[in-house]
Amino acid sequence: FWSQLGFLKYEATSSIPKVILPQVDHLATIVNAYPEATFVLTVRSSGKVWADNVMNHFILKDAFKVSAIEGLSFKKEEPVERQLAVFHDSHMNRVINFLGKRVLVIDFGSPDADTKAQSHFGISRQFWGIDMHGHLVKRNESYGRKFSISSGGIRAPPPLPVDGSTPWMKLPSPVIAVGFPKTGTTSLFGYFHCGGIPSSHYRCSRFRGNFRCGDCVRHNIVMGRPMFQSCGKFDVWAEINVSDKSDEVIFLPQVENLYLIHKDYPNATLVLTKRDPDAWVKSVRHWHHLHRFFINTEISGLPAGAGKNYEELRSFFVEHTKRLRRFVHDHPSHTLVEVDIDKEDAGEVLQDAFGIDKKCWGKSNVGNYDEKSSKI
Repeated sequence: FWSQLGFLKYEATSSIPKVILPQVDHLATIVNAYPEATFVLTVRSSGKVWADNVMNHFILKDAFKVSAIEGLSFKKEEPVERQLAVFHDSHMNRVINFLGKRVLVIDFGSPDADTKAQSHFGISRQFWGIDMHGHLVKRNESYGRKFSISSGGIRAPPPLPVDGSTPWMKLPSPVIAVGFPKTGTTSLFGYFHCGGIPSSHYRCSRFRGNFRCGDCVRHNIVMGRPMFQSCGKFDVWAEINVSDKSDEVIFLPQVENLYLIHKDYPNATLVLTKRDPDAWVKSVRHWHHLHRFFINTEISGLPAGAGKNYEELRSFFVEHTKRLRRFVHDHPSHTLVEVDIDKEDAGEVLQDAFGIDKKCWGKSNVGNYDEKSSKI
């Protein structure tokens, strides 16, 4: 079963990918190549509903604009949303007319979508709406409901206080983690989520599905938009950096784009998770390819090629703390909360700052390393 033929194609000459839709540009070729195939056309209740979803996605709205797709040629005088809606409906009609009874059309949001799929394929409708992790996503549960999402892509509504009160924080949101990877950011996410605050960690989401927060942040920066626009409705952003495994580099907005955090969110609360510098270097050197990413990337304070040397990486880590303190001193509308994850009072520090019970603090992603040097 091939559930999605379309994809995004990145090119070296542009930071915006192009949308490739074989099911549109090569419909006849695909149908003729597989005369015995069953074809499924999933649609939305209207072209407008689909267009609204595209426009709310952090990158799709821009990707469609730069793509050459049969039947979609944008006109400056018409709203993009309207043109996308027309494209959705025209594609639906084209497929139905071309395939006739060979295509099963399923309105993704209709109440009988599960029954229709079961009737056609014989697979129980109880599996309709199961995500890639085996969890049931109830219809419309994402709309109007707050949730948290972790690096594993697992979504969960923040727990409500036992006394029925509304979760709150003493310091203003957004709360943005500005520490480095391997400084307890997963634990920080868990702390706020436990306290009932909608939080994200590495993964973000608006409605269904998920994407990497850092990709969304980076795209918004390129397009000149607020950093977290269309990235999700979270009060806490526990990890906003992102690693590109293909290029083996890392994007660190907490280093390169502090000025944009201030410009877009002048009252944001910044949380610096930190630890013993030697322990951090050791963790980085043993955590998958993270050390290589730091070495390969051109980073302010750590030029590409630097970081192989133990002291270079350690110095970079220490200087980051000093730089953040200077930044907040120069921009007093922000509060900087420093949390040393190695100390026993880490939970108390967070409780004093945010008012969330210290019992919500706990360590995650703790590595068990040997003393051998990592291979670069």
